[in-house]
Amino acid sequence: KYYRKANHNQGSCVNYAISQAKGRFFSLLDSDDTYNIADFNVVIDNLRTLDEDVDLLITNYSLHFIQPDGSDKVAKVRVSKTPRDIRKMPFNDLLLFSMLTIHSCIYKTSIMKTINPIPEDIGYSDNVMYFEVMQKINYVAYSKLNVCLYNYFIRRDHQAISMIRSTKNFDDFPTILNAMLSSPIDTTNKKRIAVARKIISNHFCWIVVVLSNYHHYHSGIKARMLRDYANAIRECEIKNGIKGKLTNAIVKFFIAFPKFSLQFIKLLYDFVPVKMIKATKYSKEAKKEAKRLSKEYRAKFRNAKKIVRKAKKAS
Repeated sequence: KYYRKANHNQGSCVNYAISQAKGRFFSLLDSDDTYNIADFNVVIDNLRTLDEDVDLLITNYSLHFIQPDGSDKVAKVRVSKTPRDIRKMPFNDLLLFSMLTIHSCIYKTSIMKTINPIPEDIGYSDNVMYFEVMQKINYVAYSKLNVCLYNYFIRRDHQAISMIRSTKNFDDFPTILNAMLSSPIDTTNKKRIAVARKIISNHFCWIVVVLSNYHHYHSGIKARMLRDYANAIRECEIKNGIKGKLTNAIVKFFIAFPKFSLQFIKLLYDFVPVKMIKATKYSKEAKKEAKRLSKEYRAKFRNAKKIVRKAKKAS
């Protein structure tokens, strides 16, 4: 059954979908992504045979890298380190290769109906939903069948995670971060703390990436904003008694050296496309230019590391 709804960004759509959902499981599909129809029925059959107390089915998914000529390069993402299908497993026993996202998760509807309404009229609100849901999962299943249900397309200029859209919607990032930090965390469960840390630090690092490419602020203002966000994460730890498990080494580094961190991330963000050009089928001239830039960036990284060592010795 299809429902029509006025557009108020992703959060509003998800809130409405949760309120109307009547099935046993709930899945999210972004408007610019697709399901692999060939594998859809296989996953549905798998869902029908799961135990009643399974709260989450994890599936592998496909990453589609859109190339300059419009074609795409596909990479299959294996989410879990588990070497076999899992019909039912305690959440605490789950071993992951990568952070769980909407591209790999099918949630139990009854769990989705217990979370707080997701922030509306702003972007990236699925982070808050995911953060809350992961604090409520008890049993999971993992489908290591040779299928990838979700087709996730990236490197499109119009999508929310592109640098163009991210800088335009920059004010949404601190709102989402604060919403996650104000959500309850199960401090008695190490796995839930670890998942919370991954989600928060991932979102924080993307704030740093966007801030480093954001030209409307002076570097001193950027550094102060960065330190404020990092300290907010630390305050969340103190309030919950987590003792440094959210503030990992990366966040601590940003707190200590905010200005340098911005420069370092800018270098890294510029360096990644160079590595991708070298790995794909571009012209000889493009690869030569990529090789030259690669040497230049490596030299900058070496100098950056020297600055860090000197700063650490001085402190």
